[in-house]
Amino acid sequence: MITKFETRYFYIVSPYDEKIIKWDTVEGVLNEDIINDYEIISDLMAQDVRDKFGEEYEVWEITKDEFEQKIRPNMN
Repeated sequence: MITKFETRYFYIVSPYDEKIIKWDTVEGVLNEDIINDYEIISDLMAQDVRDKFGEEYEVWEITKDEFEQKIRPNMN
């Protein structure tokens, strides 16, 4: 098992709630050829977020500035 430690910021929203969170790791069996692929790691992190908070959440990656300022992303 390879643990990939990177920080991503996400805005998550469900019909009942919304949160802006910081997520730091992806754990699981990761292939060497995807370990440095930004998009794949972000997708895996988003799935980890859904696993923790619930599948009803939509997960949007946001920037560090948006996270720090608590800015909701433009979802158009």
